Amino acid sequence: MNGSAYMQGHDASTLASHRTRSAEKQADYLLPRITATSRILDVGCGPGTITCDFAKLASQGEVIGVDYSETAVGSAQAEAEERGITNVKFRTGTAHKLPFDDETFDIVHCHAVLVHIPDVPAALKEMRRVCKTGGYVAAGEPDWETCIVHPYDPRLERWIEVHRELKRRENVEPRCGRYLGSWALEAGFAQDKITVACDVLHYFGAEQVRWWGELYSKRMQTEVGERALKYGVATAEEVEQFATAYLRWSQTEGALWAMTRMKLLAEK
Repeated sequence: MNGSAYMQGHDASTLASHRTRSAEKQADYLLPRITATSRILDVGCGPGTITCDFAKLASQGEVIGVDYSETAVGSAQAEAEERGITNVKFRTGTAHKLPFDDETFDIVHCHAVLVHIPDVPAALKEMRRVCKTGGYVAAGEPDWETCIVHPYDPRLERWIEVHRELKRRENVEPRCGRYLGSWALEAGFAQDKITVACDVLHYFGAEQVRWWGELYSKRMQTEVGERALKYGVATAEEVEQFATAYLRWSQTEGALWAMTRMKLLAEK
């Protein structure tokens, strides 16, 4: 991934969010394709929780996680060491220039990566290149135009608008999920080899809402808020209001945050 397009950064609050991810939750649609001997590439692996889950499933195979961020790679290596997983490796790299030969992996996966990078068809083409014939490229990506925050708060509605505009300023597509099928076609996959499904990412209930709201409130005080100011899409006062609004939302009974997530599975 190109770091300049990843507006959330890799500070403690962002990595804390990413550490909650698992193969069971974020890559459920891919799990039936994984065998004990699979060779898997996880692109944009972040702190490596999904990657390490893949390594447990492919116990006799090999799993490699790639991320542009050295901070994320270091966190992922620590995750593998803590779990005692030995068939996984991590290295730096980008989705547009993967440091591997053609036809190397049985499965090439990414989660919430393509929404952060420009020229997604080129990235999918590169993922297809390193995938073996008969193997699979998989991607789970959100569609920010479907985001729902309840109860209504004009400050949070304004934040969603700002978030979309930030994406566009970074030359990335906030509605990424809906384009996965057509982008896969552009990358060279055949129509009858492409499957796109969807589910809904959501936070509801006191514990989930408190965690998500407090997390996003902290993000406003780091790179997310800084980029909003850098590009002039929000004022310092608004950024402070966004942080306050998320904190208030996190303490609201009956609160809900939801967004559609699309899941691409393309056979080479």
